[in-house]
Amino acid sequence: MIQYATFVQAAGAQAGAADTEEARRAVEAVIAAVAASLEESDRDRLAAVLPGSLRGAAEIRGQARHPDSAAALVSAVSAGSGCPAERARFYTQAVLSTLAGFEPELASDLARRLPDGEELFSPIDQGVPPRGSGVPTEMTPRLLERGEIDRALAALQ
Repeated sequence: MIQYATFVQAAGAQAGAADTEEARRAVEAVIAAVAASLEESDRDRLAAVLPGSLRGAAEIRGQARHPDSAAALVSAVSAGSGCPAERARFYTQAVLSTLAGFEPELASDLARRLPDGEELFSPIDQGVPPRGSGVPTEMTPRLLERGEIDRALAALQ
């Protein structure tokens, strides 16, 4: 079983979360969006590996939404976390790649069930470039948020 503090801290660090509260919100929003996209048996498997305080986010009943693209899943994360879609994409990748580090077999199964799962479960800056981006590298460019810029500038002083 995954330890709560370790999981939230690892996902938050990868996403560049400002603090533990932001990381917790991001983890919960991603878990809820992913769980809503899965059939009940996969939701139950996901909930079973999560720490008790995160299980509630995965315990969603009803029909799976089956998003047709990674963008639709990221949109659900954006709505759940109240952040812009660009930030929600980082949260999604950070949480899912952290999950893959702790539970590789489950993550592999979930990646096959989600659209563009291979991309979503890739660590940030190690995923494949978005289709049609024209980016010839193995890295995906991203816009920096103001807090990231401020932290980087402060580290230079």
